[in-house]
Amino acid sequence: MKVDDMDAKAFEREVSILKYARHPNIVQFMGVVVGHSIPTIVTEFVPIGDLHSAMQKPEYAKKFTLKQRLLIALDVAKGLNYLHGLDTPIVHLDLKSPNLLLDKKFSVKICDFGLSRFRCKAHISLQSATGFTAAWCAPEVLEHRHSDEKADIFSFGVVLWELWTKKSPWDGYSPFQVIKTVAMDNKRLDIPEDMWTELASLMELCWDKNPERRPSSTDVLNSLVKVIKTKKQLLEEEEVDSSSRCGAMVG
Repeated sequence: MKVDDMDAKAFEREVSILKYARHPNIVQFMGVVVGHSIPTIVTEFVPIGDLHSAMQKPEYAKKFTLKQRLLIALDVAKGLNYLHGLDTPIVHLDLKSPNLLLDKKFSVKICDFGLSRFRCKAHISLQSATGFTAAWCAPEVLEHRHSDEKADIFSFGVVLWELWTKKSPWDGYSPFQVIKTVAMDNKRLDIPEDMWTELASLMELCWDKNPERRPSSTDVLNSLVKVIKTKKQLLEEEEVDSSSRCGAMVG
């Protein structure tokens, strides 16, 4: 199979980003295999697999306590804060639960930088890019307008919604329906009624139509740290209750 020029450029771009990015919450680059017709990127092995699939598997159900899900969100925020805070910031542009890998400790490794860009200029255009997943995308990405780090912040809001609800965003919608709903009609996923006010407010800020009004990755990280500290006792009690229920089921 021949790799065309566009695929080759995307491959080279992903390699350059992975070589440059070193952080506990970014999948570690190991090397490339170029001796075959299809070049291959080799990264560290992350055993649990992607977040989206793991949340659907019964064998991991008891692992996804609310505390663990918030710690996963915190890991994602840490990874984004690193990428956006580099001297030459990296914008992921395809942040979604299938691109968040979980290791055996359920720590997050952000992966798949095929659409990512070094932000050498003020903004990034994705007019020639394909392959992004509409359900997680910011309006400006869906409309192929100039994008920057704030596009990742919008996507983070969708991941946060997933982690709270354990559902797939815009389930049953076609890509065109998502584009119409999010970009044209300026509608968003429903805020869960049981969601803590602090998290609901953060999510709504991440989803602002105006990218300039969305929080920075540092703001998101600080907000999550504050929520987790404030709700520490409640989260620990929820974990105990969850363990007790699992024990009763086994007994």
